[in-house]
Amino acid sequence: MRRPPIDRLRLHLRRRKQPTSNYERNLQRIVNPPRPSLLNRIGRSAWAVEEFWCRHVAQRELYRRLDELRVVVQANLPPDRRAFEEARRGLQRIRDAVAAKQEKPD
Repeated sequence: MRRPPIDRLRLHLRRRKQPTSNYERNLQRIVNPPRPSLLNRIGRSAWAVEEFWCRHVAQRELYRRLDELRVVVQANLPPDRRAFEEARRGLQRIRDAVAAKQEKPD
């Protein structure tokens, strides 16, 4: 009589050699990280909402200054890099306009 697939999987997992050193255990954890728990996923969502709130309400002045610095950095980029960034943004604007036109027929 054949074992059900779940039992074979459990047996296979038990046969695997466990890492012996901390280095091997850490390496296994990096290569095969555990799935985030429900609590971690909820916490990540809460963090995203908090970040949104801080960016748009609580720390508005800080983010305005960071945006101004971003503009200064963009102005000081070398011409070839600046041209690439402007072309990329222009193409994205065209894509957005085409998508908007397709969504809203005239």
